[in-house]
Amino acid sequence: MASQDRAEVAYTFGLINSGEGPRLVILEPWGDQFPLPSGETLEIRARGPVAGQTGDGRLQVELRPDGGVTMRGWVGSIVELYYHDQEV
Repeated sequence: MASQDRAEVAYTFGLINSGEGPRLVILEPWGDQFPLPSGETLEIRARGPVAGQTGDGRLQVELRPDGGVTMRGWVGSIVELYYHDQEV
């Protein structure tokens, strides 16, 4: 049986903390946490199957009441966080 190529979607964006103190960034469903210092940028890279193949194909970003950010990958996605060009 021949294998089928799966189409992928990819996102890259910077998350900037323009607040006065650090903001906790949480990556779900993996539970990874990163305290983003004030004035700094965290680069987010996400890729995975397009919508309809294994889910909605979207990275969800939630601004929490405590000032932090929670990001959720989708089924089959890979989400990587980079700080000063180093994966964290």
